[in-house]
Amino acid sequence: MNTSIGDANVGGEDENTAKAFTFRELASATKNFRQECLIGEGGIGKVYKGTLQSGEVVAVRQLDRSGTQGSKEFQVEVLVLTLLNHPNLVQMLGYCADGEQRLLVYEYLPTGSLKKYLFDISGDKKPLDWSTRMKIATGVAEGLEYLHEKANPPIIYRDLKSSNIFAG
Repeated sequence: MNTSIGDANVGGEDENTAKAFTFRELASATKNFRQECLIGEGGIGKVYKGTLQSGEVVAVRQLDRSGTQGSKEFQVEVLVLTLLNHPNLVQMLGYCADGEQRLLVYEYLPTGSLKKYLFDISGDKKPLDWSTRMKIATGVAEGLEYLHEKANPPIIYRDLKSSNIFAG
């Protein structure tokens, strides 16, 4: 199914497209958004680990329905996220705009967030060495440079924190 969002072909076969998922597909993938699938929570919604019917493991962000973002703003966000392509940014794979439901589907990164590596060093876990820390900092800087300077249109990322940085 091809759905047009703005001037973009969303759901088609082009390189920069996002698949349109039904709410039923994503509910099934996340076991009806069960607590056991919850992998993150933030100011704009919750993130669940899901497995699509194809077997692909994904991260599904369920946006808060009480938020102020309307249908048009969601469409613009999907369009912009679809156009982003950088090795240091998590790839958006699709979306769902079913009734009042607004969900974004991303590639799943099983390594977890940087926060886990910085603050969960109990037991036999060792802190990150300086070489690894520098690689992470460089990767974050390159991702931000892409968003701020090279993306068209430029995007100002305003939620930079260790829980939003993932090792790939």
